[in-house]
Amino acid sequence: MSYLIVGGSGAPNYGDEIILKLWLDLLGEQKNTLRVESNIKNNTIRLHGDREKVEYSDFIKNVAKNKTSLGFWNQVKRGVNFFDRNGIKIYGEKNFNFLNGLKVVHLHGGGYINKNAELNGFVLGFCYALHKETGARLIGTGLGLHPISSPPNNILTMASEVFQAFYGIELRDKESFDFANLITNGKANAVFGYDDVYLQSRESFISASEKRRLVLSFSKHNVDKFTSSYWKEVSKFKEKFDEVVFWECFPWQDRSVFDLVCSNLTNVNKVSVEDSVYGNQGFSENDFLITSRFHPHLISSRVGAAGLYYSDSQYYNVKHGSVVACGSKFLKGDFSQFNPSGCRRSELAIDLDEVHVMKKKRIAKNFLDGICKL
Repeated sequence: MSYLIVGGSGAPNYGDEIILKLWLDLLGEQKNTLRVESNIKNNTIRLHGDREKVEYSDFIKNVAKNKTSLGFWNQVKRGVNFFDRNGIKIYGEKNFNFLNGLKVVHLHGGGYINKNAELNGFVLGFCYALHKETGARLIGTGLGLHPISSPPNNILTMASEVFQAFYGIELRDKESFDFANLITNGKANAVFGYDDVYLQSRESFISASEKRRLVLSFSKHNVDKFTSSYWKEVSKFKEKFDEVVFWECFPWQDRSVFDLVCSNLTNVNKVSVEDSVYGNQGFSENDFLITSRFHPHLISSRVGAAGLYYSDSQYYNVKHGSVVACGSKFLKGDFSQFNPSGCRRSELAIDLDEVHVMKKKRIAKNFLDGICKL
C-alpha cells in the first residue's frame, strides 16, 4: 500500500522528529511503502537515515514556498485548487508519480498548521486536493491548530469541506477539537485525543542516568525576556544539581540561545536533537526543567520531572495548557523573577500515563484498521 505521511520534520525540530520516528517505526512494521514529505528533505534523511520502503521528499513544501504573500486561509484555498488549476502541468508530471496507487494521506502530529505558519495552509489544502484527486483516505493525528482564525465568509464552505473530508482527524487540545467541530457544524470526524508522542510509553523516554539535572530549553523569541536578576537566581539554584543541560530543539535557532545561556551560566552541556531522538538521552524524575518548549515539558512531565514552563503567546498557552491537562505539575513561570518554590514532581502525569497511551493507541488502531481494509 502506498502511504504518504506529511508533517513538520526537516527543520529539524525535536518534537516533529520524535513524532516522525514513532510513525516510521510503527508503519514500517506494517510493510507499507512510505513517502515522507517534510520541510527540508536532506535534513530529514540526515536524521532518520535510509529505511526500507521509505522515500523522502520536500516537494509539497517547496511548491508552497513559491507563493508566500497569501494568508493562511488563502493558502488553504490555493492548495485545494491545485489540480483544478493545472498544477501537474505547471510542475511537471514526473513530480506526481507518487499519485499512482496512493491509498493514504496522513498529516502526522504537531502544531505546524496554524495562522502563524501560512505556508502550511497550502499543505493542508494540498492534502485535501490529493484526497479528491486520487480517492486516497485522508487522516490526521495529534494535530494542534492554534492559533487559528475563522475562515473568511468566501472560504468558509471550502474550509468546512476540508475538515469534513478526513476519515478521522485527531486533535491534541480542546481548543483545536472545538474549532474543527465549529467550522463543520459538528460534521467533522474529529477525535479529542493526544499528541503523537503518546504512541510510545513513558518508559522509552526515561534516562538511564541517576544524576540530578537542571534541564533548560528555551525559544529564541522569548529567552531575551529573562532579566539579569533572573539569571543570577538560576545560577544559585543550579548548585543543587549534578549537571546543567541545554536541551536543543531547533539547532538552527538554538545556537544563539545556547550561547546566551552559557554567557549567564557556567558548565552547561548540550543534548543535541540527534542524541534525544536516536541516542540514549532521555529525561528523569530527578530532573528539574526550566522550559518554554512544548515537547520537553510534555515528555519530561510524563517521566515525572518537576519544573517551570514559560509562555508568552496564545500559541504556547494552548500547548502548555494541554500538557497540564494531561497531569503535569509544572508551574507557569515569571520571566522577570525566578521562583522554583512550590514546584513538585508530576506524579499525576505518571499515574495517568498508561491510560493516555492506551487511548492514543486505540485511536491510532481505529484509523489504521480502517485503512488496512482499502
